[in-house]
Amino acid sequence: MYVWGDSTFYYRDENDYDAAFLLRFGLDSLNYYEYRAPLRQGWDDLNEVVVQFSDVTALKQGRDSTTTITPPVPVPGDRPVPPTGSAATHR
Repeated sequence: MYVWGDSTFYYRDENDYDAAFLLRFGLDSLNYYEYRAPLRQGWDDLNEVVVQFSDVTALKQGRDSTTTITPPVPVPGDRPVPPTGSAATHR
């Protein structure tokens, strides 16, 4: 899926931007998976989002074996995970 970045969005690098794409899915507001990526202007190729549900399944299986909050996990072959205050898991 491609996400459009408005021409007013500012993007300098992975740590300095003002708009992000956020995809969150799960059972409720406490049990979910989250993918977050900065948006660039227009139809930039880096605004493409591909969710590999097999990767999500693997994360879930690992998560189910522990009682601790899962830290952010980088997506293989994707951009680095930007630092956030969230304890949600990325894609």
